[in-house]
Amino acid sequence: MSKEFFTVTPVREVFERIAEFPRVGADTLSITQASTRVLAENIVADIDVPGFARATMDGYAVRASATFGASEFNPAYLTICGKVDMGDTPALNIGQVQSARIATGGMLPPGADAVVMIEQTTEIDETTLEVYKAVAPGTNTVAADEDFAKNREVLSAGAPLRPQEIGLLAALGRNEIRVYQKPIIGIISTGDELVEVDQVPPPGRIRDVNTYTLSAMAANAGGLPRTYGIVADQYEHLLAVCRRALAETDMVLISGGSSVGTRDLTMEVIESLPESQIMFHGIPVRPGKPTILAKSGGKALWGLPGQITSAMVVFDRIVV
Repeated sequence: MSKEFFTVTPVREVFERIAEFPRVGADTLSITQASTRVLAENIVADIDVPGFARATMDGYAVRASATFGASEFNPAYLTICGKVDMGDTPALNIGQVQSARIATGGMLPPGADAVVMIEQTTEIDETTLEVYKAVAPGTNTVAADEDFAKNREVLSAGAPLRPQEIGLLAALGRNEIRVYQKPIIGIISTGDELVEVDQVPPPGRIRDVNTYTLSAMAANAGGLPRTYGIVADQYEHLLAVCRRALAETDMVLISGGSSVGTRDLTMEVIESLPESQIMFHGIPVRPGKPTILAKSGGKALWGLPGQITSAMVVFDRIVV
């Protein structure tokens, strides 16, 4: 039977067809258990974070306008009217020529809009501050909504949960969140040239690198890899393994056999599976052009190139 060359599908259409597959279910987990999982809900901030304007340097909270023109030769003189302790809500209000001692992280008192670094000042006495450098509004401070503002969507469903996302959720007071269940990903390596990793390959044969590389990538992406070993280039054998993998997993990756050579059986096997539908065969990615995506029983079945670099590129850029 003659082989027809594949047709390259545009990138936008590739992702549209991938989006047709249903997502796996979702679970509710504590954020202490959610690291490396994939978010299954949109997260909208119900508060401003950090929630109050605060100092980023040790120094003095001031009105910036009171320091305009200040220099070593012409310092500004301000009254010291108090101190802001870490964790306290200031009871004082900063007037035009007033200041308050403040530590890094301290809440900016009402009336103040900047902080002068302690190195740019001298206390003449307990109530008089000499300022040697002018500051602009916002200098050495962060705004109440510096990190993110109330009602803003800060994370979208589908986001991987790294340590920084876990910290963000903690800042919002989200102790529990919805995450997608880990999909079971079946991995099949095909080719008569393959031998197991613990064997010494004779001339013309190579060790099976793809099973282990794709398994690691699947695990890193939040999946549960399930391997089916090396499958020889035999139609009946590959068909049987594919049927088993589809019954046991949420998605199947076949590496090798996606091109158009006489011994590339992947397309032939896919077309023989029940309820099979070829979504595309050929993508505008190099390396990785001969990639196949099919649907069988509602599940995704990928035909990846046998060359490991190509398979890795497709998995990283397209599959996940």
